[in-house]
Amino acid sequence: MITMNQTSARRLTQAGVAMGTLAVLGVGLAGACHPQGVITKDVQNLTTGSALSKADTLGTAVMARPGDTLVYTVSISNLATGNQDQLINTAITDALPAGLTLVKTDSYNVGTIQMKQTAKRTITVKVSATTAGAIKNTACFTGDSVDHKVPQRGCDVAYVNVVVPTPTPTPTHTPDPTPTPTPGVTLGTSTVAPAILPVTGAGDASAIIGLTAMIGTATAYIKSRRRK
Repeated sequence: MITMNQTSARRLTQAGVAMGTLAVLGVGLAGACHPQGVITKDVQNLTTGSALSKADTLGTAVMARPGDTLVYTVSISNLATGNQDQLINTAITDALPAGLTLVKTDSYNVGTIQMKQTAKRTITVKVSATTAGAIKNTACFTGDSVDHKVPQRGCDVAYVNVVVPTPTPTPTHTPDPTPTPTPGVTLGTSTVAPAILPVTGAGDASAIIGLTAMIGTATAYIKSRRRK
C-alpha cells in the first residue's frame, strides 16, 4: 500500500522529469543557429575614377583599358537576427582570371560575423589584358553556424569590359626640297655669284641709232648724185 507521502514524492519526481524535459527542449529551441550569409562583389576603376559598381552583368560592366588599376570590394553580410545566429569560420576565395594581375589584397580569412553585420575585403589588381573583351571575376565564401548544422556558402561576380584604343597613325614627314645652288665664279677658295645686270634696253637703242645713221648717209649720197 502506497502512503500519501510516497504518492506525493512520485508526483514530484514525475513533475521534475517533465520540467527537465521541457527545459532541455527549450534550450534546444532557443539555441538553434540560423545564420544567413550573403556575398556581394563590386568593382571600381581607380585610373578613370569610376564609381563603385555592382557590375554583375555584361551590360553593367565597368570600362577599363590595359594598364588600368581596379579595386574589387567583396562584402559578406549576416542577415540573421537571432541571438545565436553568428556566422563563424567565414572565409573568401577569389581566383583571379586571365587578364588581371594581383597588386595587393586583404586577408581572405574573415572569421566570425555577428548578426546584422557585414565584413568587407578589397582586392587591388592591374589590367594586364592586351586584347578587347569582358573579364568575369568570381568571388565565393564559406561559413558555418555555431552548432555546425547550418553551413553557409555563396558566390557573386563582377564584370570588366576591356577596351583597347586604336593607335593613332604617325604622320609621314615630307622632307623639304633641296635648293638648287646658283652657279658662280670661283676665286681662290671663295665663290662669287655673278652679278645680274638690269635690262635697260640699251642694246635696242644702239641698234636704232646705227640704223638711223645709215639711212641718213644713204640719203645724203643720193642727193649728191642728183646734183651732178
